[in-house]
Amino acid sequence: NVRYRFRLINAGNQNCPLELYIENHTMTILSSDGGDIQPIEAATLVSYAGERWDFVLNANATVGNYWIRFKGLMDCDERFTKAHQVAILRYHGAPEEDPTSKLSYHGPAKPHP
Repeated sequence: NVRYRFRLINAGNQNCPLELYIENHTMTILSSDGGDIQPIEAATLVSYAGERWDFVLNANATVGNYWIRFKGLMDCDERFTKAHQVAILRYHGAPEEDPTSKLSYHGPAKPHP
């Protein structure tokens, strides 16, 4: 079980919340806007413009490749409610290829920890 600490900084300039989801993983949320909070385990994290979040990624899944997804949510206009960006979380020893799950705005069903 390996853990990685991240700081997410939402540099957006509109009232358009973004959802972060790391396929088949959970995050332990540690702080919001520089202030420590009671740690909470979550499958997703929603951030508004200007917010900062610190979280730990619990990298305890099977060795493989997993989508990291960002998508615009409710308050965004139509251009952004379908907008999404992705990256790949690749474990050491995994092949250099895209994850096998379908890639779309909606993505796969999210687990509830």
